[in-house]
This record gives sequence, structure tokens and C-alpha cells, in this order.
Amino acid sequence: LDKSKEFYEKNKSESIIVYVDYQIERLYGDVYYKIGEFFEAVEHHKAAINIAKKYRPKYAIQAYESLAKDYEALEDYKNAYEVINEFKKLVINVENLNLITKYNNVQKSYEELKREEREREEFFANLSHELKTPINIIYSSIQLMNIFKDKSDRSFKEYYLKHEKSVRINCLRMLKIVQNMIDMNRIDCGAVQAKFGNYNLVSLVEEVTMSVLSSVEVKNINIIFDTEEEEMIVKCDPYMIERIILNLLSNAIKFSEKDGNIYVNVRNINKYIEISVSDEGIGIPNNMKKNIFNKLTQIDKSFNRKNEGSGIGLSLVKSLVGIHGGYIEVESV
Repeated sequence: LDKSKEFYEKNKSESIIVYVDYQIERLYGDVYYKIGEFFEAVEHHKAAINIAKKYRPKYAIQAYESLAKDYEALEDYKNAYEVINEFKKLVINVENLNLITKYNNVQKSYEELKREEREREEFFANLSHELKTPINIIYSSIQLMNIFKDKSDRSFKEYYLKHEKSVRINCLRMLKIVQNMIDMNRIDCGAVQAKFGNYNLVSLVEEVTMSVLSSVEVKNINIIFDTEEEEMIVKCDPYMIERIILNLLSNAIKFSEKDGNIYVNVRNINKYIEISVSDEGIGIPNNMKKNIFNKLTQIDKSFNRKNEGSGIGLSLVKSLVGIHGGYIEVESV
């Protein structure tokens, strides 16, 4: 014990073993009790109690029991009686503390479940709204086309061409929502297996960026792709890269005003390749920056909000980026 105490005193600032000083003092007391040095035993068991009170009271219970035996051995029954009373109070306090702790844990779990259930209800209500809107647009377009189906081929073709784009865009919108849900569910279930290969990341990002140009014609948004590198061969899953860029671009388009600009940049920074998607939209409030990559999080959850969204796109992006050993962050004013 002397050697243990000496070693502990020299190394306690670096020690990762907790309650060592308490254990040493308690064992000193036990040893002195066994060899009949009861006064020494009293001092060490008292020291153990005082140390235990700094940590967790329940650790003092054993030392209190030992101290009562020390006093009994000294035939000091008055102190033994007082120690036993202190011991009983401590046991009651520890039991109460345990009950309070259990209650607090249950309460926290209950509040967390309530929060998750509330978020789930909001998510499914919002998702129903998200799917219902494009379905209504598609159905309305088909009904209008039906009115013209018995007209001349020219009249029908003109009406078809007028509404075909709206139908196509809303089909793609629904497809994106469903695909995001499927991908997120597969990630949550651990069923996603990345199909890595060596690909030119510049080409992958550029192809995806160019593929959305037709969808921004209505808002007259300019999408500008820029890079100083012609080729960056990287180990990646091309499908996942496509999902990442599409979701980020979709977000940028959604929150951009008419005639705005969206910039997609790929550059080499030290050991990382940085892909940035920036826009001139409304920005993100400071209090939401740390939450936007959480599942089901939206800045505006109301049904009459200006911009649509299911609240899983950025969460999915974060998961897919993580699978590639990367990280995602937001900068906004």
C-alpha cells in the first residue's frame, strides 16, 4: 500500500483510474483493523469517508461500516452509535438519490420520445403534403389534356407541350423525395454498401450540375461550374456523389430568387477535395446552422411556407459524405 500510495501521488495528475485515493485510504484502514491498530484504522477510514463524499456518497458506505467496527473494537460505543446513525442517513440519501436519478432518466427518455414522436408526426404530415402537391399538379394536367384529346392533333400537341414540362418536373420531384427516403432508410438499417471505384470527380460533379440546367429555366437561375483542375481521380461511389450534388443543388435552387446565381466549385485543398455549392438566396439563421444536417430538420415547417422540402435531403448528404470519409459544413450570412 505504501508503494501504491507513493506511485499514485507521483502520477495522480495523469491517472485515468478513478477513486484510487479513496481505495488506498479504505484499504489502509482495513489492514490496520486486522492487525489491531484501531486508532490508525479510525483515521484512515475517516479519510476514506471524506474523500468519498467528494466523489459519490455511496462509495462512503463501506468506509462507514468499517469505521463503526473500529469504534466497537475500541469499545467507544458512543462514536460507534453516531457513525451508525450517519451511515443510516447516508444509505437513505443514496437510495433517494438513486430514485431521483432513475426518475430523471425516465423523464428525459419520455421527453426524448415525445420529441421524436412529434418530429415523426410533423415529418409524415409534411411528406404527405410534399407528395400530394406534385400528384395534384400531374393529375390536373392529365385532366386538362383529356379535355383536348378529341380535338385536332395539332391542338392536342400544343396543349401537351404546354403541360408536359410541368408533369415531367413534378414526376422528378416525387422521384427525388421517394429516392431520398429509400436511401435514408437503407443507411439507417446499415444496408448501404458503397461501390467504390476510381473516378474523375471533376467530370462527375460537372455532369450532375449540367443535368439540372433545364429545371432552373423558369426561375432564370444561372448555374456556374468552376474548377482549376481538369481531372481529379478519386476513390468514390458515383451514385452517392450524384445524390450528394443533386440534393445540394436542389436546396440551392429552392432558396434562390429569380435571376439569381448558383456557384459549384471543385478544388484541391491539401489532402481533401473541396466541393462547394453556394447561392445568393435567403441564407440560414445562426441558431439553425448546427441543426440543418439533422434528420427531419427544416427552418420553416409550416405548410404555407414559400419553399417546399421533406427535411431529409441534407441529412442524407451528410451520411453519404461520411461514408466517403469526408465532412460537410455550412457557411452563411
